[in-house]
Order: sequence, then structure tokens, then C-alpha cells
Amino acid sequence: MTCAEIELLICEYVDGELQPEQRLEFERHLEGCPACAELARDSAAAVEFMERAADVEPPPELITRILYDAPWSKEKAAGSGWMGSERDAQRKKIKLIRVVTTE
Repeated sequence: MTCAEIELLICEYVDGELQPEQRLEFERHLEGCPACAELARDSAAAVEFMERAADVEPPPELITRILYDAPWSKEKAAGSGWMGSERDAQRKKIKLIRVVTTE
């Protein structure tokens, strides 16, 4: 197995999804390749860290705030932005907020 193949299969290895013979070949490569062994250790550590991280529910007003602060909301010149006039941009933001919050 090559280093390129290791990189392609690293997620399956860390998740324990490789077939037994593929896993053996993978681990044989790790024994002889310090760079790939480090990649495997780092990947496993990253997955462990993410599994320990708490799930966070964003506050409902977050989408509204993001849309309000979006670059197109800063367009001041009528008709100069990709969303048209400032009034058009406000209408489009309101429609988008309604769509996102009702899904």
C-alpha cells in the first residue's frame, strides 16, 4: 500500500470500516512509514476530540443576524449590488429568513 492510498483510506481506517485484509495491509504500511503513522494517530485523535465535543444548538436569531450582517446588506447604492436596490435587498433577505426559519 502506498502513502497516497493511506491518505484515501484514512477515514475508513479510523472509523473501523476497512475489511480485515485491507486493515492488515494498512497497518503494515504504518509500521514502516512514520509519516503515515503520524497521520493515523492525528486523525484518530481528531475524531476522538470531536466525539467528546458537546453538541451546541445555535440560537434561533443567529440566521437573522447572519443575514442582516451579510455583505449584500451593506450595499447602499441603488441598483449597484447583485441584489439590486437596497429595498430589493431587504425584501430578498426577508423572504430568505422566512424560508430558512420555516424549514
